[in-house]
Amino acid sequence: MNAEDYKNQLIALLPRGELWESLSTDPTFLALLDAEAQEFGRIDARISNLLDEANPAKTLELLEEWEAFASLPDPCLGEALTIQDRQNALVSRLTSMGGQSRQYFIDIAAAIGFTITITEFPVFKSNRSRTGMQIRNEHAKFTWQVNGALQISQLFKTNNNQTGDKLGSVKGNAALECLIALYKPAHTVVLFSYT
Repeated sequence: MNAEDYKNQLIALLPRGELWESLSTDPTFLALLDAEAQEFGRIDARISNLLDEANPAKTLELLEEWEAFASLPDPCLGEALTIQDRQNALVSRLTSMGGQSRQYFIDIAAAIGFTITITEFPVFKSNRSRTGMQIRNEHAKFTWQVNGALQISQLFKTNNNQTGDKLGSVKGNAALECLIALYKPAHTVVLFSYT
């Protein structure tokens, strides 16, 4: 309800009688009712805002409190720049189910712009392995490898760069490695191979 609705409601709730009927047309009394209605309208709007603040996808005023609750910003990705990015990160963190499958880690990488594959290293078993298979020890079953492209954000160009500038810089691979290491099963070792 808005302030005008509250003002009409206050007028309708006035007691019956000559005194109240004369007051219902008095400008000073109507100004008093209008002031009260404005406050009721403001409180009503704040209550509606509170419902939005309870939704992580819409929160604005309580965004920092929600982020603290969800342990954001993510130490791997750093701080999001826009409110929408922060809200998206919050919703993602709160709705993420976790997992240990290959697809789970492929999806984590895809969410930050990487296309990866995963290689698992089978352990050589005399009764199950075939000839030509590489012999690995028992610890190999806890080791897996993330394969992806090295993402270059800036290459050295003779017309843009000067002597002393880096020949290129890697974009985001540290974020990928950090996220995979953060969410991998604790008993496993992960290797990274970039092309």
